[in-house]
Amino acid sequence: MQQKKNALSENEKIEALLAAVRDSHLTFTRNGTQYPSDQAAEHLRQKWDYAGKRIKTARQFIDRLASQSSVSNQPYTLTLANGAAIPTRDWLNHELERIEAAHNPNPR
Repeated sequence: MQQKKNALSENEKIEALLAAVRDSHLTFTRNGTQYPSDQAAEHLRQKWDYAGKRIKTARQFIDRLASQSSVSNQPYTLTLANGAAIPTRDWLNHELERIEAAHNPNPR
């Protein structure tokens, strides 16, 4: 018997994104300085806490908080295992799609 999937709330999606960042073991670059994934996740959580109720969806979290510096407006990047640097926005959007697909109660 297959277990029924439940759709996640937007806050649960953001929590899942933060966990994905933390558990990724990738290197995140913010304003020219590299940070390990656990520090990157903590920084994003602090930004989310500060933004409060202004962030209502996981996509807003990605677009408004997790993709670029609010100080310098420089985009955040991350370094993959193969050494390639990509925009954090792209990686987070891919992770969000994966998270949503895993919890979609009505798959096509």
